[in-house]
Amino acid sequence: MMLRLTESVATRGELSVKPIAGFESYATALGPDNELYTKYGLALSIAALPLYGVGTLLESVIDQDDLEAFQGPRLLYYDRTRVNPVIRTFITALTNSWVTALTFTIIASILLHLGFSTRSAALAALSGGLLGTTPFYAKTFFSEPLAGLCLAGCAWCMVRFEGKEQKKLAYLAGLLLGLSALTRVAHLILFLPAAVALQSGVNDTRNASRHRAAYAVIGAMLPVGILLLYNTARFGSVFETGYGAEAAAFSGDPLHGLAGLIASPGRGILWYVPWVVPAMFGLPLLWRKNRRLTVFIGGSFVTLLGLYSPWHMWEGGWCLGPRFLVPVIPLLIIPAAVFCKAFWSQTWFRGVCFLVIAFGLAFVTQAIRINYLDFHYAAYSLEADIQQTVRWSFDWSPIIAYWGWPESNFLLLPRILVGQGGPWLQGVAVAIVLGLTSTTYRMMRILSTAPNP
Repeated sequence: MMLRLTESVATRGELSVKPIAGFESYATALGPDNELYTKYGLALSIAALPLYGVGTLLESVIDQDDLEAFQGPRLLYYDRTRVNPVIRTFITALTNSWVTALTFTIIASILLHLGFSTRSAALAALSGGLLGTTPFYAKTFFSEPLAGLCLAGCAWCMVRFEGKEQKKLAYLAGLLLGLSALTRVAHLILFLPAAVALQSGVNDTRNASRHRAAYAVIGAMLPVGILLLYNTARFGSVFETGYGAEAAAFSGDPLHGLAGLIASPGRGILWYVPWVVPAMFGLPLLWRKNRRLTVFIGGSFVTLLGLYSPWHMWEGGWCLGPRFLVPVIPLLIIPAAVFCKAFWSQTWFRGVCFLVIAFGLAFVTQAIRINYLDFHYAAYSLEADIQQTVRWSFDWSPIIAYWGWPESNFLLLPRILVGQGGPWLQGVAVAIVLGLTSTTYRMMRILSTAPNP
């Protein structure tokens, strides 16, 4: 529905959305004007507008016969025989690709600031970008990657508070944290760990802390104000988000949800994010380097765990791994890298790391080749309780079931590169590949100019 909101803003200049045929009540709520509105945040839909415009331009030069690459996988709920929705959806859904790339560039920059060598920072950032749930969400239109970018930017500001630009950085940190809430309204709760982190510097004076907090609040006012106006425009109240009673559906067993988010075969972070264990051990080591960053990362992780554990849908619906923890997962690379650096001289430790990376890359290859919608629809069709199945069933756990899944045609870019999308889309695919190659090279060059420890 966030894509539908992008379409509404771009084509009609309105916030109301058109329902998905066959899924009329999905992710929507009726406003006081009897129009349908999505309950999701605004930021991703706005961030996707430039690529939506590109898709609109491309659809005018692409023929109906050039849709061969899109006939197999079910990308989203649309008519795959029509050019307009196919091309616009494909191009717009590339938004999270650049969001993810920028997120881990920021992570690399933070590691450099903490004293990592260029090689170590690049290796850690690339590992985070290529392993775990990251590649999967980079090719979806979920809002979590954009929220993660905002949190990474906020952390980037915090590690630089020791410099002379504290007021500007505090303002930017507040702005980015507010944008995270505009992306996912539940992230308003992350103002709590951020507020504690702002006061956690080693050499902070009371006066400096107050000034920094004031500028952060000023920075957050704009996106939070937009969020309140967004609520009012849709539902007539600054406090109504569209979730209605669901927003208060924290009726589950919090210990059950906590165990599920940590260790369940379908959604446990231990199974899907290989750096979470070294990250936990790395937090005490990071504390010695930067207390403020440690509080923000650890506090955000614990806060999201505590928020979603009692929620009735802590598994996050049809997705991969712990979707609601995805925004904080890139930040966990930082304490994980600190821990790995402390033991990297041990041969056995390096061997274990390379084995984990090899397995992680193999699983990620499966995860991005398999259509997660088809996978979950199969579980929905065959199992009586889809919610418990995707949470606790080893038989339907992606870490096991994906290896033998018969349908694995969800990689569109290679098919378009060989001409299954016609010459115009083939040109776009070539441009994407060249752009990724160039961006990676430029990132390495920029990183290489940073001083080594």
